[in-house]
Amino acid sequence: MALLILGLSHRSAPMPVLDAAALDAAAGERLREAVLAGSYVNGLGLLSTCNRLELIADVSAFHGGLADLGSALVDTVGIDWQTLAPHLYAHYDERAMEHLLHVACGLDSMALGEAQILGQVRQVLSEGQRRKELTGELSQALQQALRIGKRAHAETELDSVARSLLGTALDSAPGVIGDYAKAKALVVGAGAMSGLVVASLAKLGLNRISIVNRSLDRAERLAAGVGGRALPLTPETLETEIADADLIVSCTGARGAVITPDLVRRVPGRPAFVVDLALPRDVAPEVGEMEDVTLIGLDDLAERLREAPHSGDKVTAVIAQVRAIIAQEMNRLGAERRAREIGPAVAALRSRAAEVLELEIARLRSKIGRDADERVLAEAETAMRRVADKILHTPTVRAKELAADAQGVDYAALLGVLFDLPSGDGVKGHVAGQHIGGIDPAHVRLAGNRSDEDTVLRAFGGREAAS
Repeated sequence: MALLILGLSHRSAPMPVLDAAALDAAAGERLREAVLAGSYVNGLGLLSTCNRLELIADVSAFHGGLADLGSALVDTVGIDWQTLAPHLYAHYDERAMEHLLHVACGLDSMALGEAQILGQVRQVLSEGQRRKELTGELSQALQQALRIGKRAHAETELDSVARSLLGTALDSAPGVIGDYAKAKALVVGAGAMSGLVVASLAKLGLNRISIVNRSLDRAERLAAGVGGRALPLTPETLETEIADADLIVSCTGARGAVITPDLVRRVPGRPAFVVDLALPRDVAPEVGEMEDVTLIGLDDLAERLREAPHSGDKVTAVIAQVRAIIAQEMNRLGAERRAREIGPAVAALRSRAAEVLELEIARLRSKIGRDADERVLAEAETAMRRVADKILHTPTVRAKELAADAQGVDYAALLGVLFDLPSGDGVKGHVAGQHIGGIDPAHVRLAGNRSDEDTVLRAFGGREAAS
């Protein structure tokens, strides 16, 4: 397996670009089909959130996999390369796994340390498994990311410094709508983000939570968990529920505005607090200009988070602890991987030794078999096998130990060179981990036909992405 991640996020792209690249259900299907049709792609996980779009793939080759992912992405989102390319980043091999761990731990989130990303990564895993689009190695990588993300929250005070998008959005809500215990909430949509929203609102003690969704059964499942109401999403229902709600949170996967000024009928003097967590946006900007309506969208959230940077000794210490956990886990995963990679080379070495031994035994029997006692020949054969095993034992054990601890030394390839083992026995090395940002549109489609790293660096403008 070689892990390759291609994507864009709030760190690499402005909100209008993220908005334009957001996927509805149909576009997500097209992207999956296009990527998996690539010659170099073995498996795919699609992470699509309100501020992130990442293709997490198991590829058979770096250059070809990069071309398959890049071509599928640009064809699906329909954005010209001149606009999209500067905002894309790619992480490969160990750097891809490290990036995945940063994402799962919330260190790459708009809201530092937010736990919602764990649910989104879990959805990538469950959806990929349901669709049978994950390889075993890719499934294992996602499971490791979830495990390590949970560990970061359990072993540090990450939760105490984390600020979820919804939590940040609701900072000023009580000043608008008053006591939560007397307020009625309306959640529009019933996807993964909506599930997190409903759970968060339930903890705040809202007087009533209503959920509207096109698929009523999904709304009913969410409502059942918090004692809420579930209704079908129709213009009539939406208009009625908006008029009766104090707090409205919308997070659907629809294209185009779901909540328009025509649907917002407010009782004069009864304020409403509206949060739009969707990308592209669910709520028309004009709604925020209406009397008695306060609208908070992702642009507003990004600005609020920029104005309140993560600082202070406690936050700095927590971030350092989480990074230490990631570094420790990367060392462990790297050791396990190197130990696995040396396995085929050790097996190939033992197989080569067995072949040589059998040839020598056959030659011995052919030369003196008629003149020697069978018991003597059998004992000689046993002794030869014992000598071969003893000679091979220490080098192979040490090779496994050294491979697990090595940094920058490919002992599998070294064994292959020393003993002239065939490359088909898994003794080849692999391309070192990279992460590169800023794709040059002129080269991505050609990358699958090139073998030199200079071509790939040119394809990404020769710039490394920020870690």
